[in-house]
Amino acid sequence: MEERVTGNRRPRTEQRLDAVASWEQLYRTRRLQEVERVVALAMEREGRIFRRDHLESVAFVLEQASQWEQPPHIQELFDEYLHRALLMVGDSPTVAPLKTALTQHLGCAPATDSEVNALVAGYNREAAVAYANRYYKNHNPRYPDFNSRPGRGGNCANFISQCLYAGGMPWVLGPPERFTWTRYWWCKPGATDRDGDQRITLSWKVTVAFRNHWSGRVARFSTHSAAAMLNDWSRWFNRLRLGDFIQLAYANGAPYHTLILVAKVGNDIALASQSDDANDQSMRGILESVQKKGERVLVYEMGD
Repeated sequence: MEERVTGNRRPRTEQRLDAVASWEQLYRTRRLQEVERVVALAMEREGRIFRRDHLESVAFVLEQASQWEQPPHIQELFDEYLHRALLMVGDSPTVAPLKTALTQHLGCAPATDSEVNALVAGYNREAAVAYANRYYKNHNPRYPDFNSRPGRGGNCANFISQCLYAGGMPWVLGPPERFTWTRYWWCKPGATDRDGDQRITLSWKVTVAFRNHWSGRVARFSTHSAAAMLNDWSRWFNRLRLGDFIQLAYANGAPYHTLILVAKVGNDIALASQSDDANDQSMRGILESVQKKGERVLVYEMGD
């Protein structure tokens, strides 16, 4: 990996991650503004105020999303907001009813061990890595590209979904109108980057929905501080395998970037991703950068 050889790993890595985080934050702000524009007036009529991450607002959006059939683009807008809220409501007894309602609305069915094994069986790590190395920079024209227009939030989850599909991971199909549900995962021919396109699921293209799907599908999912991983780097280096993938997450656990392991070089691991369009990113360099920000690392291990 060039970054480690040249000694410029930290500045270059931090610049890349700062750019990705900035794109994601701009996208998230725009989406929150759209949610607010749709629901604020309705809340005002009831004497309430929309506060973006407030539990009362989450409950109101959930109520609106559940009460009647929405146009697909509004359904996507609401459910993307609710996917993120699911990670932020916490686990205290006082929010348990809201969390249960969120999981039911978003189709978060817990998978059994046998179902998980069936959903990741036959994963071809070499094929997934080969796809990543082929298309990390020259995006595959057969798929929608969420880097193609400003404010789309980046293409990282879409790209890693493509890698997993190239590695033999099957779609999890359901009714087209359930394209926002956690349990489903597909990207059908003709899919576009338009909001509400039912040919591509939220779990395929949006980092937080991708997390909610794959955290229950992989053989092993875990969350760690970057410091803990660096302090135990030798074990992680030997344990992780090419074709596994990680997400970088804010301190609250909401992911903003997704990367796949594509090579082991010396005592380091190379990561590939889109949005920053690279396949030579130092995992140790990324962990060092994430550690400074107090952020988290989500680790997805595909198993045998």
